[in-house]
Amino acid sequence: MELQKLIGNLDKNAKNYLEKAVQNTITRGGSEILIEDMLYVMLIDEDSTINKLLEQYNIDKSTMEELLVGKIKMGQVS
Repeated sequence: MELQKLIGNLDKNAKNYLEKAVQNTITRGGSEILIEDMLYVMLIDEDSTINKLLEQYNIDKSTMEELLVGKIKMGQVS
């Protein structure tokens, strides 16, 4: 399946997260979009699914944010 077609099938929120992750990748001078980039942009959206999951499982949002930012800065992939 073509990448353009896949992107075209994303819902509005997913497209928005992907666009922001791309912008963050470019800003940091990265050459690839990391899953951490996507998770981070979702984390800063209070209404995102990831925030609901963190709340449901009593996971501290600030800890998650620190971990993601650290990984993004180092450009590491798990």
